[in-house]
Amino acid sequence: MKLFDPDGLFPFPVTVRAFAPPGSFSGSGFDDDKRGFSASSNASSRLSQTTTINPVTGEVSGGHVTSTGTHFFGIPVGNAENFSSEGSVDRIGMSESGDNHTLSVDEHLTGSDPAGLKLAPDVMLNSGISLTENDKAGFLDANITLTGKGFPASEALIGDTGGKNILLTGAATYGGLTDLIKNDPKQVASIGVRISIDGKGNFTGVTYNGKNYSVADWNKAQQAAPAGPHHNYSKQNIQGQTEQ
Repeated sequence: MKLFDPDGLFPFPVTVRAFAPPGSFSGSGFDDDKRGFSASSNASSRLSQTTTINPVTGEVSGGHVTSTGTHFFGIPVGNAENFSSEGSVDRIGMSESGDNHTLSVDEHLTGSDPAGLKLAPDVMLNSGISLTENDKAGFLDANITLTGKGFPASEALIGDTGGKNILLTGAATYGGLTDLIKNDPKQVASIGVRISIDGKGNFTGVTYNGKNYSVADWNKAQQAAPAGPHHNYSKQNIQGQTEQ
C-alpha cells in the first residue's frame, strides 16, 4: 500500500483562465496580459475560475470569478469580476469502482471588460472536468475539455496539497475580437493525464500517452505548446504559445 487517505483530505483546486497574449488588443487602447501559457497561480488573466474538487468525499467548492485589473490607455478602469461576470459549477456525477473515486463537474465562466460599459460582448470559457483519485495506487487521473469562442487564449491547471501546479492544457487564440461577437463557442482543447501523487497529496509526476514526465518537464513542454486535441488553428495567434 502506497497511500492511505481515510478522510479524503486531498482536495485539488482546478483553475481555468482566459488570458490575452501579447498583441491581442493592438491599437484598441486595452492592455493585454503580457504572457503566454503559464502554470503560475498568480498569472494575469482576463477571467479566472478556481474550483476545489475532492473525488473521495464528493465535495466541490469555489467557482467564483476573478480577474486582473483592466487598463484603458494606461488608466485603471476596474475588473470584470466586479462589473459584468458570472461563474457557475454543476456537479454532474460521482462514482466508485474498487479504489477509484471519480467526480465530474461542468463549469461556466463569462464576463466582459468594464471599459465596455456592458456593451462589449462576453468572453466565455466552459469546462468539463473529471477527476479519478486512487490513493492506494498513488494516482490522480485528470480529464478536462475547454470550450470557448476562440478569443482570447485559454488554459487549465490543477494544484496539489503543497501548492504545486500542473498546466493541464491550453488553447491559443485562433481568431480576434470579432469572434466574441459571433458567439459561436467550440471545443478548443481537451486532454487526459495520469498524475502521480505521494502520501501527502503532492504531485510527483505526469504520464501522458504512455510517456512519463517530471512535473517541471511537463510544465515546460505545456507552456511551449500544450498537448492534446485542439480546435483547428489555421488562423492561430501563436503569440500565446510561449510564456513571457
